[in-house]
Amino acid sequence: MPGDVRKSRNQYHFSRMNSFAPLNFYHIMYLKENKKIFWEIA
Repeated sequence: MPGDVRKSRNQYHFSRMNSFAPLNFYHIMYLKENKKIFWEIA
């Protein structure tokens, strides 16, 4: 279950980065909780 949630959040974050949506608050909270995933994407 946690793995599925993490995967879906990762896909959501990636799609938002691609569309450059102004969700700065969510972006910051995401980085705090998932820095490892962020660096893998970046």
